[in-house]
Amino acid sequence: MTPVELASLTWPATFILAATILFLLLTAAADIGAGVRHLGTVALLVLLVGFYTLPVLTLPVRWLLTLFGFAAPVGLSLVSIRMVIKST
Repeated sequence: MTPVELASLTWPATFILAATILFLLLTAAADIGAGVRHLGTVALLVLLVGFYTLPVLTLPVRWLLTLFGFAAPVGLSLVSIRMVIKST
């Protein structure tokens, strides 16, 4: 198995793991009930199973992650520039 094949198999699992941790942290901080936490976690696991059974689902997610990956640093730099301008 080449590294490219390994990455194509592992990125959905790591993405869902990170999304699950973020979801649980946000719901715990917002003091949302355990039922919603369980439902959200199960929904994320269903999405993970969907990624592996229907590979067509991964294409839009990969495009959105790519767009977000390029847009996030630009957005953060614009916000930080505005903060520096306001503070001086």
